[in-house]
Amino acid sequence: MYFSTTPLHTARIIFSFVIFVLICLTFNHCASSKKMAPPPPKSTLEIPAGVDSSVAVEADSLAKSLFVPAEQQELAREKVEAGQAQVEESNRLWDALTAVKDSATLNQIDTVQAIEKFNEGALHLIEIKK
Repeated sequence: MYFSTTPLHTARIIFSFVIFVLICLTFNHCASSKKMAPPPPKSTLEIPAGVDSSVAVEADSLAKSLFVPAEQQELAREKVEAGQAQVEESNRLWDALTAVKDSATLNQIDTVQAIEKFNEGALHLIEIKK
């Protein structure tokens, strides 16, 4: 079959094609320039059947604010142990000091030596501060 095309018919086809391309470009531009909302964060929260999702999310946020990660808990445990060791050491020192105080009066030589050591320490401290 042979289709006869007149110049007017050819012009209409070309014009229709150009309009179609322009419409496609317009839709493409509008669709690509629209700001899309960021996707919601992926939740690893597993909600059991029968539990309302808002209740589960609230419980999860409360748990995150009330509990600390295992690393922080271990660090806190180490600091507690170090503090308890210091308390025990200071208690032993305090017991030793009170035992000396409660014992017989210190003799004169020990008192003079203690004063001399105190003075040496004070002089050393003054030198350090300079």
